[in-house]
Amino acid sequence: MLHSWTIGLIAGLCCSASAFADTPMRFRWQTGQVLNYQVQQTTTATETAPDDKNERLTTTTTTTKLTCVKRWQVLSVDAEGIATLQLSLTSLKVETTKPNGETVTLDSSKLDPNHPDQKEMASFLSQPVAVLRVNSLGQVVEVKESKFGPASRFQADLPFKLVLPEMAVAQGKQWEREYDIKLEPPQGTGETFPAKQVYAHKGEVNQLILIGLTSTLKNPVEGSELIPLLPFLMEGDLYFHAETGRYYAARLKSVREIVQHQGEGTKYVFQTVYVEDAIDK
Repeated sequence: MLHSWTIGLIAGLCCSASAFADTPMRFRWQTGQVLNYQVQQTTTATETAPDDKNERLTTTTTTTKLTCVKRWQVLSVDAEGIATLQLSLTSLKVETTKPNGETVTLDSSKLDPNHPDQKEMASFLSQPVAVLRVNSLGQVVEVKESKFGPASRFQADLPFKLVLPEMAVAQGKQWEREYDIKLEPPQGTGETFPAKQVYAHKGEVNQLILIGLTSTLKNPVEGSELIPLLPFLMEGDLYFHAETGRYYAARLKSVREIVQHQGEGTKYVFQTVYVEDAIDK
């Protein structure tokens, strides 16, 4: 089965974003618009814990490399600027290296319809996997349909990775959003963890606004309870083009080390690196 956390080249632009410095940044949706993004995500989890057989401490490492193309189509835009967006995946490749060194690859370009996991992958390809309503700030107003994980995931992991500020912000200024991370089965039983993201205007790069992102839990969580939350606690940089109102790229990561999570000498080290780029034809 595909793990939920596996399910992420900035285009040159001719106009400068500096002309829009005094104008609030907004997503500018257009009915019929199609936004394609190439995603590459590598996740490594290394755990030192008691062996199931003899209870001695052993260290195991699992690495997953995800490559996919996400296709967002703007189905409609209402009078308030809220867009109805449809998500589909046009390609998907997942390469998992198990603790024993064995590598298993699922590639949408080489599917075997008789293989259970590949049959599952095929069911996602080029088919609508989610329909959302998103406003001009990037906030998810409604999840109308979600076939690719629980609907709550889109609140914790935004479709375009950021919420824009209400007012225009100058370089060096920050803004925040509060959200909940809800652990649905099999990661949890519906537990909710309040969290906060802080965004910072870091200036311009190649006519794009560079926005820093940090994510933190509002209440301390320790030990094994923290492990399923780590994929949602990203930090790094986002790129937004003010004139066209379009999100262009992300360079994010989450790196954490949890010690003594299963007693003396145990340790869990998690690292995920997420790279996303707009694809312009």
